[in-house]
Amino acid sequence: MGYVRWLAVLSLVAFNACDNSSSSSSRENTLSPQEEVRSVLEGVANSGQIDSGIIAARNALEKWRTTDAAKAEELLKDLDALERLTGQAAKKKASEMIGNL
Repeated sequence: MGYVRWLAVLSLVAFNACDNSSSSSSRENTLSPQEEVRSVLEGVANSGQIDSGIIAARNALEKWRTTDAAKAEELLKDLDALERLTGQAAKKKASEMIGNL
């Protein structure tokens, strides 16, 4: 009988752990396009490194287009330029873009 209880407890713990991880992921998905772009740009401004977050920023700007097409287009052009930069130049461009948000 002890084995069955132990198995039930482990099942509940595993289920609860899975449930918590999915709720934190849904919280991450509630960022507005502006917040998502800002988050990616802050990472670039701090590190000078362009990583896969740039794809998330581009997707967020595409969503942003539906509410403010002119601003999104301007930032998409800047993002294209940012993708070609590295190091200090990338940091500077990302900081400028944050200022334009």
